[in-house]
Amino acid sequence: MPRGALGVWHASFLDAQDLGHQFLQVRDTRMQGAEPADAAFERLQGRFAGDVLWIDGNDGPIWRLVESRWQLPDAASARTYFDQTVARGVPDLQPRPDLELPGLQIAAFSGSAPAFFVGTKPIRMVYFLLVGNQVVRLDAIQGPDARTKLYPALMGQLALRAAARVPAQ
Repeated sequence: MPRGALGVWHASFLDAQDLGHQFLQVRDTRMQGAEPADAAFERLQGRFAGDVLWIDGNDGPIWRLVESRWQLPDAASARTYFDQTVARGVPDLQPRPDLELPGLQIAAFSGSAPAFFVGTKPIRMVYFLLVGNQVVRLDAIQGPDARTKLYPALMGQLALRAAARVPAQ
């Protein structure tokens, strides 16, 4: 890949300004590539894969956010990867076909997250987005002391920001 392609890939991820509040980036594996067991990514000749983990205070509607992205050679390959990824679902979460974003192909899931903190059942939402030749996964968990709940409109705003970062093809 040309050096410029790596810069464009890196910039396609959300940044602190997109997230607002006081999110802290605690892991950045944008350049790591797909998981070794991700045969579909390999078969479809995926270009880049990685994720970024953000943490905010315990009292925010989003305490933990993982943004994962997969870039495929073209939109058709991305569609195939999206369909196969979404078909696997998200363990312990329910599909939310009622959640839509105008002009954006999404698949949403929600439910309770594993108890990171004793005595809590935080809300967890996962959105998959298909944008051009990228598949994006936003995985958010509500803060255990949240004053405001994690709700679909907030995830929708993040999804729109994440989609806007994908460069036109």
